Amino acid sequence: KIKQINLLPINSWEDNISNINYSKISIEIKKFIDYVTIHSKWNDYDIRVRYIPLCFMNGYERYVYGIYQHIFDQYDWNVLLFDNDHKTSVDMSIDNHYDISFKRRLESYIKPSKCLKCKYSIICDGIEPNNLKNNKLIPIIDNNNNVITDISIFINKEQ
Repeated sequence: KIKQINLLPINSWEDNISNINYSKISIEIKKFIDYVTIHSKWNDYDIRVRYIPLCFMNGYERYVYGIYQHIFDQYDWNVLLFDNDHKTSVDMSIDNHYDISFKRRLESYIKPSKCLKCKYSIICDGIEPNNLKNNKLIPIIDNNNNVITDISIFINKEQ
């Protein structure tokens, strides 16, 4: 039985990933989420939108799984085993998960200075450097200037 639907707006394994328009893609993703959540036959599925800046998913943040949230995703690949040659043992501790995720995030994403004003600045991965020029990042500002620090804030929450 299908338990989860993963939506990946970007395919890192393809050669050309520098023309992603997250504004356009996020509109279609939100339409899909609305459709799936309205139709009762789909209600048993968890929906995950992988690797999209949270500012493009305003109102749908609970569906976004970035690098740190991926640690807690039991139905997808394990970040610790992804690059492993399977000839050596792997430290499967949560601390190692965080360390590897941190390194992956630094290698893959950037955060322009305006992102630091966003309430999701800590839990959001940011954007791929080669996609920055194609996308206008609009920080989501909390009225009380609160910043969310709990990377699992939307995990295991009712969808």
